[in-house]
Amino acid sequence: MIPPWKVVANLSTSAVTGRYVGCRGGATSRNALANSSEAAALCSGMPEKWFYAALAKWGGLSVAKSILVTLLALEVQKMAASAGWRKQSPHIFETLAQIAVDEFLMPARPDGLPGRIKEQEKAGRMAVTSNAWHRTWKQRYMPVAALLESWLSSADSYIRRRQH
Repeated sequence: MIPPWKVVANLSTSAVTGRYVGCRGGATSRNALANSSEAAALCSGMPEKWFYAALAKWGGLSVAKSILVTLLALEVQKMAASAGWRKQSPHIFETLAQIAVDEFLMPARPDGLPGRIKEQEKAGRMAVTSNAWHRTWKQRYMPVAALLESWLSSADSYIRRRQH
């Protein structure tokens, strides 16, 4: 796994925090970062899960996406163990994480709501029937998606606190 500081050191200006240069609502030029050193400073000490969620969402880097899938798959595996899921193939954890990350990175719809992957496609990617998806996997998926959103929210809060 690539250490976060190394990724930031190689980024172009403000890639980590595209949110702060007007890519998303409420940003102003006053929030813009001067250079990647400033981005690195704002992110120093941030937990890597938060960092890679922000980097994948705001920076759009594919390396961040693949690392994020790996980190999330590990969390899914922990969720499965604590919830007592029947023994599953490690592939299932990665697939569930991949679906969550793909949906997380989808652009917003024209009405401003987040993009979504259709339930039927999620079932297909998990190689389960639509009934099995709705009966079992959807309930397992929702906390995974929520966890990913919480990582981004935590990264946003972390950066905002450091900016002031």
